[in-house]
Amino acid sequence: MFSASARSALSVLALLVVCLLFASAALASDSKLHPSQMSRVVSLHSDIDVDTRTSEQFHEHDEFAKIAAQHSDQQPHQFLVHLVSPNTPEARERVQEALGVRFSTYLPENTYLLVATSEVAQLAQQQPEVAWVGPYLPEYKLPAILTNEATFQAAIDEQQVRSDRILALLAPGLEQSAQMLIAQWSAQLQRQQPELKVSFVERRGGDAVLASAPAPQLLFLARWLAQKPAVHFLEPDFIMQPNNVNVRGLVQGGVSGSSGEVLTNNLLTGVGHIIGMGDSGIDWDNCFFRDSQVAMPFSPVAEGDPTPPPNRRFYAYYTALGNDRDDTGHGTQVAGAVIGVAGGGSNPANTGAAAPYNSMASGALVAFVDLNDGTNETLNVPARADLDLYPITYNMGARVHSFSWGQTSDFYSTHAATTDAFAYANPDFLPVFSAGNQGLRGFGTVNAPSSAKNVLSVGASQSVTSSFTERRTDAEFEALAQFWYERACGPSLELYQQRAFCSAFNQNSTPCENFQNVLCLNFEPNAGSCCNFPYFDVRCCGSGILNEIETHPELFDQNGLAAISSRGPAWDGRIKPDVVAPGERVITAKSDGDVTTFQCAQWVENSPDNNTHSATVQTIGTSVAAGHVAAAATLVREYLMRGFYPTGQETPANVIANPSAALVKALIINSGQQLGYVNTNADAHFVPLLETPNPYSGFGRVQLDSTLVFRAPLSDHSLHLFNQESISLGETSRRCVVIPANARYVKITLVWTDPAAAASAGRALVNNLDMALVTSTGETIRANNMREYDALNNVEQIYIRSPPAGEYSLIIEAITINVGANQLYSLVVSGDFTLTGLCSVNTCPFACSLRGDCTPGGLCVCGGGYKGIDCSLTSCPNDCNNNGLCDQESGTCVCNRFWRGTECNTYNPSGDPVDPVVIYQDSNSSDVSVGVVVGIAIGCFVLGLVLGAVLGGVCGIRYLIRRQKQRIAYLKSQSAGGGQAQRLNDEDAA
Repeated sequence: MFSASARSALSVLALLVVCLLFASAALASDSKLHPSQMSRVVSLHSDIDVDTRTSEQFHEHDEFAKIAAQHSDQQPHQFLVHLVSPNTPEARERVQEALGVRFSTYLPENTYLLVATSEVAQLAQQQPEVAWVGPYLPEYKLPAILTNEATFQAAIDEQQVRSDRILALLAPGLEQSAQMLIAQWSAQLQRQQPELKVSFVERRGGDAVLASAPAPQLLFLARWLAQKPAVHFLEPDFIMQPNNVNVRGLVQGGVSGSSGEVLTNNLLTGVGHIIGMGDSGIDWDNCFFRDSQVAMPFSPVAEGDPTPPPNRRFYAYYTALGNDRDDTGHGTQVAGAVIGVAGGGSNPANTGAAAPYNSMASGALVAFVDLNDGTNETLNVPARADLDLYPITYNMGARVHSFSWGQTSDFYSTHAATTDAFAYANPDFLPVFSAGNQGLRGFGTVNAPSSAKNVLSVGASQSVTSSFTERRTDAEFEALAQFWYERACGPSLELYQQRAFCSAFNQNSTPCENFQNVLCLNFEPNAGSCCNFPYFDVRCCGSGILNEIETHPELFDQNGLAAISSRGPAWDGRIKPDVVAPGERVITAKSDGDVTTFQCAQWVENSPDNNTHSATVQTIGTSVAAGHVAAAATLVREYLMRGFYPTGQETPANVIANPSAALVKALIINSGQQLGYVNTNADAHFVPLLETPNPYSGFGRVQLDSTLVFRAPLSDHSLHLFNQESISLGETSRRCVVIPANARYVKITLVWTDPAAAASAGRALVNNLDMALVTSTGETIRANNMREYDALNNVEQIYIRSPPAGEYSLIIEAITINVGANQLYSLVVSGDFTLTGLCSVNTCPFACSLRGDCTPGGLCVCGGGYKGIDCSLTSCPNDCNNNGLCDQESGTCVCNRFWRGTECNTYNPSGDPVDPVVIYQDSNSSDVSVGVVVGIAIGCFVLGLVLGAVLGGVCGIRYLIRRQKQRIAYLKSQSAGGGQAQRLNDEDAA
């Protein structure tokens, strides 16, 4: 046991520890932003968050003053104009009218880019709707990849970016001066850095300048350009890389073969529809595309020449950006999935053998743009695809477009932004992009533009079990065994050398599993996961792999994710890919690189000529998966345009003449099915997948009949949809979903086409809608399996399996409308339910969080200081004018330093109180953080001294009393010797 003095010391020590913990907690809590404060932060792509409550306004900023001093008063600069919440369209319009200048672009949160003179910026500060006007500084213009030499070099080594070029995006509104800027920059660099070899080229559209310099000097050039007032953002010059029997049935009905081809059996084949496509070319003499009667409709034609008529498979073949053939084979493979149909005057026997691999959109035509000139395997994607690629096929009538290429980075580049912008301007334009083949590199590998908001991003799932053995020779199985063995059981050299045992066992017809026993018994420490189910080290030889596929077909079927399929999330946390479709070991059209061979030969196992003239090839990748989904989306458009909804059979009165891209996308996503495993392949692991949505497969594998309804065969679920509904800021839409007893599921998908984000924005979402499903007891189910409302995605889904019977209120609310007066959205509801207007029971989500009143219609009327579907979001008078914190409990403003008033709208730099409102010191202010911690630490120290003195005095008195008692007892005893007395004296001395 401890002595009294020791216990006292421990008590003081414990007290000091508690004090220090309080100090640490104060520091930690002081450095965090309350969720209600996030609306005060400007989130930028440069990984910089600007807190408008503490950051200096432009006229106070020294760095901006230095830049402005170098230019005339009439030089336009870029400013961040942060508006007071709520950020309404009316408030934005008032500010812009007062300034005589339009805002350029939106940046989250509540902030707009203003390109104007300092005089106009000063005028902006005076507007009651404006909370803060800050400078747009050079460091805001540089993404992380251009600030770190090692990161940039790694991207060059992986062939993600070009080593000698960067793109300087100009401030919106300055595009007309690009040539003048190039002249100025060239002259300045010639004077300042004459040894620097730099060239500038205006990008198509005039909104950017492509800057070239030797690789070692490129990052210096980026920093130099960031100092220029006309430059808005800099990004690398990304390299664009290219990324049937079974598939038709799997995508339409979830099973292979004709029984799964539900849409085909209802004569939905894409007749009358045009699919846009841009790729490496198409080997158009292959029998999947050949037309022996009508010539190829090459475009553009010479001025004055008539436009050629479409042929059997092509509406047009545009050659201005490439050539008239496929030198790489990639485009032919994708086109086979999109519109390939065997025929065209070729050998009937051979076309019959190829016909099982026809596209599901066998009636559609393709408007094709060749993007490869034959000089290399990269694609000549225009720098402004929204000007020079998308309009070509869109103006030909294509509404669904298939693009199986992208940059090997999820960077929200100008390609992503311009794709979103074109989609927003053309609401029926649906671009289907492959997600990429970088899955083995891990998460965050979905490439742009597939990571854009308004595209349908497609990853690759596996095909049926038979596809894993189809067209594989024994030699290929052995090569695969060696590959998997090296990945799974390496890098142990000893284990690799033991493969000799496997060959011996195999030659003696001994089951391959025997080698597994030898391996695990002798090399367990090195074998690791090789010896554990479900990692299957029976891959030691080709026959073992075949045995594995036959023994565990559940891991090798359409419910598995292809190992190479790129994974999300997107750079800002959004769900990507959106869906997956079969892309591993699927058979499609093949290019032989020659448009004069008319190849249509059947594939022959172990063919000595390696099947050079075969019409088909077995392939793997998200490219072909995206082609299949583009074909599926075309059939969905046809389904709607021929009036199949809602009866399940063609009805002219029910025609939807021009379905929105949001509605088609919502139907595709709503059809997603949960996958089982992903074969990581790198280490031979089969990993169970999380419930959808997840970063592996998004919302799941496309299976159209799980959402669309038909009379033949009669669907066993209901479907209700809404096309392009309009909603304004703060408006709430409510519908009643009535679920019967023994319901299997209800799935609800909300999609809207969102305005493009600025390249400099830290988050891509611009207009935010929230969706919730409220039970009759007030329990609230939020979208995308999130605990909070989703503020990242423009796709939201609620999926309930085996829901209890009852009435459920489906609520959609416009939380922010930062661009435009309103937002259009599309909604799909499928499963076991009926849909009515309003529920009979007046329930509100989460009982309005006890912060508002529930109306008879089941909507929350929030009390002062709160907003949102369930009044869970704070809202103070004028949002405290951005000069304070909105107290969640009371709905009142707690003002920042120097600000007073119930709305924090009175500036008082003297610090004298104007009214009894509590003064709030900014939680991120370093002087307050240090002051709080130092104060607590000093208090702890003083308190420790005082308590130490008190406890020490008490302990001293107790010690003297005890020693006196001992002396009296000693004297009374008279029996102790000198030794004992000496010990007592020694003890006293101690």
